[in-house]
Amino acid sequence: MVETSKIVVDAVEFQRAMAAAIAVAGKEPLDLVQFRIVADELVVSARSHTEAIAVEVSTSYLDVDYDRDGHFEITKAEARALNAMRMKKEDPDEELSLGLLVHEAYVQRTDESGLGLGLRAVKVRRNGNPYESVLGDVPHSLAAAAREPATSAQPKMDGSQWSLVGKVAKELDVRLMVWSNSEPGSDTVRTNVAGAGVAMLVLCSDLGREEDNERSSEPPESATISLNFEDVAKSDAVPKVVTAKPPKGLA
Repeated sequence: MVETSKIVVDAVEFQRAMAAAIAVAGKEPLDLVQFRIVADELVVSARSHTEAIAVEVSTSYLDVDYDRDGHFEITKAEARALNAMRMKKEDPDEELSLGLLVHEAYVQRTDESGLGLGLRAVKVRRNGNPYESVLGDVPHSLAAAAREPATSAQPKMDGSQWSLVGKVAKELDVRLMVWSNSEPGSDTVRTNVAGAGVAMLVLCSDLGREEDNERSSEPPESATISLNFEDVAKSDAVPKVVTAKPPKGLA
């Protein structure tokens, strides 16, 4: 077994994906950002009890122990530290890359641009057991939710959720579309949000939750409005997050 796995990604895409995931991540024990290799891409994900997001990041190099490092998680605080080393293009045509060295106990970020010497390193602690996930399989869960047929139910989000979706769109500099596949008239509405390289799922309920309950560390009173990605049926053909779109004719 290799001591560390290495993933090299587009630095600008990574920085944007991290900012969006940090915005969505919930409170303890869901105060985490997850990294998962899906179809040779790095997907950065996060979720609370009522919101979830997955963002694709282009990779240029993968040398990964998939059993141990095919997915890994860090706390939101560590994610902020990992993303604090900002990289800016001095030339529009310049390609900025960064590396992630994944150990069973830590994740180290390096600057892989230019000579690729791995300088300017930032190291953060890896969360939990390397072979387990607290958040579950977020990308596949979002892809499965988006494949369900859209219905005539209108998308529904409260003010904080609309603000969150707006913040994600701004961080990623992407246009988003929304649709629902909940049953018409349902007290709990599941709204799908998708754009180039990003998928989200938002649950909004009229079942008498207290204000801001969806962002709390405790699940809502009704289990029907709590996202649970612990058990996901996966096929060998992995759907890409960006292929999730509503049927033709829906805005």
